[in-house]
Amino acid sequence: AGTPRWLPDSQRLLATVRRNGYSRIMLTDRQGAWPKLVSRGPGHDRGAKPSPDGLRAVYLHTPPDDLNCSELMLAELECGETRRLAGTPQRWLAAPTWSPDGRLIAFVWERPGFHELFVVDPQSGEARQLTHLGQDVSGLTWSADGSQILCTVNRGGALDLASVVVESGQVSVLRRLEGVHSLPRAHPDGRSVIF
Repeated sequence: AGTPRWLPDSQRLLATVRRNGYSRIMLTDRQGAWPKLVSRGPGHDRGAKPSPDGLRAVYLHTPPDDLNCSELMLAELECGETRRLAGTPQRWLAAPTWSPDGRLIAFVWERPGFHELFVVDPQSGEARQLTHLGQDVSGLTWSADGSQILCTVNRGGALDLASVVVESGQVSVLRRLEGVHSLPRAHPDGRSVIF
């Protein structure tokens, strides 16, 4: 098993396993219950992340007939239903990250040739592009209040530290120096960024 992720209750665990030649997402618990299949269908699944309430999980799916594609999938953990939230043939998306209140999922999507920042509403499935930078965005993390997404922006090999306002898509560069800023995290007080 790989990429284990505890659910918020710290009793259940999502993990990726190989099954019948494909990678699948499974759910188990601390007592070692028989794993419950979360993802289905042909292709490879990976990177499961539980919602803040622990009722759903988002993960990435690669169809077997398009290995240059990844789709964003949503699984309802109690009833076992899964559905596609986003994806385009021959395009990658990555780094799904739940907002603190679970109302949005941020991710990067290779749409205009670069990995730009998007958010999707898991209820409606409506996706919205936040950045139009023409540069790769990565390292996503939400502010504690969910109003901003911290990220890095690849500016010709230098990774700038940036903040994106979710409502407007306004990008503010917080730190721009030659070199690499990585893994930004918002301090719970909302006044500081750790990177």
